[in-house]
Amino acid sequence: MHVGIKLPRMLHALRERPLPRSCGRHWPTRAESPDPDGLVPAEPAAPTVSRRGLLAGVGLGSLAVLALSAGHVLNGPLRRTA
Repeated sequence: MHVGIKLPRMLHALRERPLPRSCGRHWPTRAESPDPDGLVPAEPAAPTVSRRGLLAGVGLGSLAVLALSAGHVLNGPLRRTA
């Protein structure tokens, strides 16, 4: 049901800004056009975290969860972390 409701807006967005032919090439960005719902900010703020920074944060979080849950599986010195 959600897909059926959002499909017209999704198709409109894809027609307005087609995908690049080659994902490896630089694809210049441009501002979003105003939408009827007012969801696009008039003056967006500068980006704060890069994609690499986000990926590093997610990776470190995953490693922390792995290290803390290792005590459930492994007996020995890591048992105290469980």
